[in-house]
Amino acid sequence: MTALSREAPRLTRQVDRPRLEKSAIPALNGQVELLKAYFRRNPGVWLTPEEASRVCGAAASAVTSRLRDLRKAQYGGWTLDLRPRKGRLNEYTASPPGETPQLELL
Repeated sequence: MTALSREAPRLTRQVDRPRLEKSAIPALNGQVELLKAYFRRNPGVWLTPEEASRVCGAAASAVTSRLRDLRKAQYGGWTLDLRPRKGRLNEYTASPPGETPQLELL
């Protein structure tokens, strides 16, 4: 058997994400729905893209797009707020339409 004919080992990645009770949340379809469910259960929480990526299991670069999608009417027209954290790092919070976001003063 040559080195080229051997099958490469499968790599699996364990994503560290907050546990969501499937019985308490309706069927979650897609990353946007996971983010919505997380923000509903944790109102006023601020997340960096890296932290949000652990919630929905996507890359941090993709999560910023999903967070912006929350503002679109087709995804519910959520309120999305952004603030700087440390250095060039930003963090986001979201609230459903009609709810006032719980903003903290710095």
